[in-house]
Amino acid sequence: VILYLAGPWWVRRRIAAHRRRVNEQVAGAARAVGGRVRVGLPLPDALAEVARDTPAPLGGHLRETARQLAAGVTVADALTGLKGRVRVD
Repeated sequence: VILYLAGPWWVRRRIAAHRRRVNEQVAGAARAVGGRVRVGLPLPDALAEVARDTPAPLGGHLRETARQLAAGVTVADALTGLKGRVRVD
């Protein structure tokens, strides 16, 4: 019974921790992508580089977006998918 009652609390706690870690990583990753684009890398290449260098949890989301771009998904659709996976405060 205790596990049944604690389950939803534990899941909410894990989701909150995941979101907090993502929020902590977003600004640095955005600066890194912007810096690479400023020096001339195309956005998909810049995102792929930053994705490789970014640890979990955000790194996994960025790698998925980079895979989508490599597979031919439009930048707009890939970034919309990223926005849906990563809710930033």
